[in-house]
Order: sequence, then C-alpha cells, then structure tokens
Amino acid sequence: MIIRVNDNWQKTHPEHGRAFWDNAVYHTGNMEAVMLFGNAQWLNYSLGWADQNLWMGATEQNTEKWKYLQYGEDQQHVLFGDWQICFQTYLDLNELLPDEHNVARAKQVMGYIADSQQNDYWWWADALYMVMPVMTKMYKLTGDRKYLDKMYQNWQYANSIMYDKSTGLYFRDGKYVYPNHKTAHGKKDFWARGDGWVMAAFAKVLKDLPEDDPHRKEYLKYYQKMAKTIVEHQQKEGYWTRSIFDPAQAPGRETSGTALFTYGLLWGINNGLLDEKYLPAALKGWHYLSTIALQKDGTIGYVQPIGEKAIPGQVVDAKSVTNFGTGAFLLAACEYYRYLLNKENKVAVYGAFYKIRKDDLAWENENCCYRFYGPALQRSGEKSYGTDVWVKNTSKVVMPKWYQRDFEGNIKEDSLRKAGNKQAAREVDQSTSFHIDHGEGMDCYAVGPTLGLGAPALMVEGRLIYPYCFKEYKILENGPEKFEAELVYHPVMINGEQVVEHRLLSLEKGDFLNKMTVWYEGMTKTCDFATGIVLHDANPPKMTSKYIVYEDPTENPKGNNGKIFTALKFDEKPDETKVFEQEGARHALALYHNYKGEPITYYFGAMWSKYKIHSLQEWISKIL
Repeated sequence: MIIRVNDNWQKTHPEHGRAFWDNAVYHTGNMEAVMLFGNAQWLNYSLGWADQNLWMGATEQNTEKWKYLQYGEDQQHVLFGDWQICFQTYLDLNELLPDEHNVARAKQVMGYIADSQQNDYWWWADALYMVMPVMTKMYKLTGDRKYLDKMYQNWQYANSIMYDKSTGLYFRDGKYVYPNHKTAHGKKDFWARGDGWVMAAFAKVLKDLPEDDPHRKEYLKYYQKMAKTIVEHQQKEGYWTRSIFDPAQAPGRETSGTALFTYGLLWGINNGLLDEKYLPAALKGWHYLSTIALQKDGTIGYVQPIGEKAIPGQVVDAKSVTNFGTGAFLLAACEYYRYLLNKENKVAVYGAFYKIRKDDLAWENENCCYRFYGPALQRSGEKSYGTDVWVKNTSKVVMPKWYQRDFEGNIKEDSLRKAGNKQAAREVDQSTSFHIDHGEGMDCYAVGPTLGLGAPALMVEGRLIYPYCFKEYKILENGPEKFEAELVYHPVMINGEQVVEHRLLSLEKGDFLNKMTVWYEGMTKTCDFATGIVLHDANPPKMTSKYIVYEDPTENPKGNNGKIFTALKFDEKPDETKVFEQEGARHALALYHNYKGEPITYYFGAMWSKYKIHSLQEWISKIL
C-alpha cells in the first residue's frame, strides 16, 4: 500500500516544487518511507527536490531583511517556520549522504534563531510540526544544546498564546482562542489539522530528544494529555472532523488531521509511551485511511485544502487530494507498518534497500535473512559478489533494527576513534555490530569474491564470470507474507557480447527456500550457466540431481556460532554438479550446458543450527 501510494504520487508529480511547507510535508512522509523501505527511487526524488531548491528554504541572504511575525511566502520570510520544515528532509538526507553543503543553510538559519533573543517565532500551531523536529535534528547533527534550549523557549511562548490547559489541545493561533472565538454553536474551535501538526511534532521530538533532556517529561506530559482528549472525539467511521469539538461546524470526512493523529497515536504505542488503551482508536483511524481515504487510483482523498480552520459549507471529497495530505498518510502508513513489525507473526516477510550500508538489498522471513550487494559497494571497490546469509533465532523481523543499530554504532565508533579513545570504540563495536550475536542472530557468513549462497554466474571456457553488484532494483511486493524484487546487473562481456543479467527473487512466509529466476539479455552465443554454494572447509557437500546441501562452519568456527545449513534445489535437473575451484575459492556448482540466456528457475536458502534445524539430514528433509 505504501509502495502503491508513493509510486503513484511521484509518477504523477515528476516536477519538483518549491521548498515551502506543503511540498516539504510530503517529503517528510517520503523520507519516513525511505527510512523504512530504503527505496532508492524515493530517495532520489527527495534528493532532486533538495537539489532544485539548493538545500535552502527562503533564499534571502541579508539577515536584516529576514521576517517571521506574519505569514509570508516571499524569500524574505527566512525565519517563518513554513520555510524551515524543508530542513527536516535535508537533515535526514544528510544522515544518509553526509555533505556539509546539505546542511549549510540549515546551520545558518537555525543557528541564527538559536542565538537570537526572540522567543516568539512559533505563533501558530502548524509551526510546532514545521520546526520543532528541525531543532532536535540540529542537535543530533551538532551536539549543541542551544537548539534544544531555544526549542523549549519557543514552545513555551506558543503555549502561552494558544494552549488550552483544560483539554490539552491547541487553538490554531491566538485569534481562535475561546471565548473570543467560538464555533457557530458556541463551542471551542479546535482545528483538527492544526492539532494534528502538534501531535505529530511531539512524536518526532520525543523520537530524537535525549533521554536526559530536562524538559523531556514535560513534552511527554503534554503529548499524553493531548492523546487522551483526541481519542474521545473520534467519529465512528474513524476520522476526526475539521472542528474537533463541534462536528456540525464542518461535518464529514477529513484525512490530513486524521492521518496526523493516527501517526501520533501509533508512534506512541510502538515506542511504549502510550498504552494499549489507545490502540483501538489508532487502528480505527488506520482503517479509515486505508479503506476510505485511499482511492483506487492510489491517491489520498478527503483532504481539506490549505487553510487554517473548519469552514462551514466547504466541500471536501474523494477528489480532494494534496501533497501534504499524501505526506501525512505516508507518516501514518509507515508507523502502522512498524506496528505490524513489532507484533509477532503480523509481518512474516520484509525487505528493504539500505542506503546506510552501501546500498544493500536485504530481506527475511521467519526462518532466515539474506542480502544482495548494491551499487555503492561496487563503487567502493570491495569484492563481494554473491548472496549473503544472516542467521536468526526468532520469527520476528530483525534486519531493520540490526542495520540501524550497526549504522548508529559506526558513527559513534568513528567519533571515538578520531578522539583517540580506541577502547571505547571497541566496546561500541561489540555492542552494536551485526556481525556479533546480541541474542537474536547475526551475520556470520563469509561471501567476498564468491557466489556465496546461490548467486548465478556464467562459465566460459571453464572459467566462472562472476556477477558484481546490482545496478538497479525494484521491490514488487513487500510483506506481510511475501517479498518479491526484480534486479538488473551491469553489462559484462561474454563471448564478445554485452550481456545484462536479470533476476526475479521471491521469498514467502514459512518457506525455507527463496525462488530465483535468472535470465540474460543480449546473448546469442552459448556458454554454461552456473549457480553454487561457496565451500569454506573440507567438509564435502551433498550433491544430487535435485539439490546441493552444505553445512557451513560460519566465518568464525571457533566462536561458538553454530553451523549454517545451506541449500540449492532444482526443478530442472542440472547437466552437471561438481566441486570447482577458481582463484582459491571452492564451490559446489550446478551447471547447465549450451545456455543462451533463457530463464532458469531454482531455489536457495539457509537455516541456523541454533534455531529450527539441528542437523544436515533434518535440513534435507525440510527442503524436499
């Protein structure tokens, strides 16, 4: 669903807009999806937007002309929050692709605000979503507490002019404060999207805020009180009306506020800051979003147009589609997916592209984890050709957590090494590396310049022509019960011809083996097709016309890592199976002779001896 919605938006909106709030909100949702799925196309879409806007918001350079006290879309409103939300995406992109250019304008503008004497920058509720997360991200980037201090001061000012203590909600701005302003029926007029911005802001701030921040408990208190009030005013169909306390003011469905509330509730549940009593409201909100707001063409409808209040008589229908509404939907959808990931057996199969680890494409089901190496690894010059295996001893999805822990650990480790603290760096590595078992499994399979487990290759005149890393990929299906992806590889010269390898890979819930279909474009001359399993010790593989199995000793046989049972299985009988050695790498190979590029399908998989399979014979019985 996330793939469908986001692909549709980007396909139908190929031109990048300005860096103002409405476009920027979409990109906060897109980046949430990038972090969850690692989709390179989506990442490049936000990179293109950032490049077009020169990694800036409003562009005025003369600080004496900078404005913020009134709404403004001109380039002088540099200090106005609607021109600062773009920095959220720039900072997220910089975390994946660090470059001082990416954050220079953010440092200039947000540093100016942090150093200023004014605290009245956030005079409307939307600003809390637009800018508070920028402040916490600036702290993460620089380690300078001045950003957190200024965030608190500006928030206190916002509370002083538009916070309603009795309900825990925010009026849109000072002119809507009760009783000076009322709905047509005399009630407090809380605008759903405005309070949705605030609730989403609290979620994002609490995500990045240090645990020891002196104001963390206060932010949490406000967040939890807001959640309590919000769930009391949800409509039966799952949405929130535009005027939260007075549905009659502007009756009917509205998606943007509903998506932001659903995101805020699910984030709190997923992170243990809201208890399970909030789950029915969150799931009810998601049901509305996924069955009513989501249209057949992949658009997100029922979004109130740009505004600042509930307007009596305003038409909002299935064709009411906006960039910011789509972004809010993506926030909620990603958090719902994380909810499923956190629940055992809700999501059995999951995969993602991991830019944070040299463009890995990695996937898993309840039994095992796998990865193909991507373009960034090839550019680095590292020689890793084949399919990697990560072992696990749980049915839960683990790879996103392992990648993130390893990524954050590498950052800390590099910082400590630069500071000369080698012992502390080693301790960080020991506690964060995915090459070490922290209780759920690890990467202890060696690949390097080999086929690893089941990668395809071509053999010409008795010599394997290894694949390198993939050039392009597309995830076709991603859970909860099946992962499927198509990959295209860089051209190679085979018998004087430019040949391009294609793969179609799938893994389903409960399966011990992946299904792989391989074909080659551009072949007119014959050679041998090969696939195989790298052999890491003298232990012989078992090879028949139906399968090859091998008990791998792991990368560190003396490290109490157990064994990895590996397998290849064939529907079409190979012409030959044999142990083959080339440049010091030994493989158990299956060969198909006189091959001219046509599709070949086979299966590969692995299991850990510390999980469900405890002997090679048991493994053979499972794959047959």
